[in-house]
Amino acid sequence: MTESSIINNAQSFNFAYDLVDAKAALCPEKIAIKWSNNLGVNLDISFDELRHHSDTSAWYFRKLGVKAGDKVII
Repeated sequence: MTESSIINNAQSFNFAYDLVDAKAALCPEKIAIKWSNNLGVNLDISFDELRHHSDTSAWYFRKLGVKAGDKVII
């Protein structure tokens, strides 16, 4: 299955699982996010690090009682 076929199936698409976790499995050290601020601080976040943070956030929301389909503002 290609990335575009996963993304085109909007009914079941989940960014964290379908894209981030898949990329982390294939190329964990590849940079997913390049972040910087106006003070000159630069940060590269790999797909594996992003997967870890996503999993941690999902666990925390579940612990708070948030269920699939609930709306959350972040």
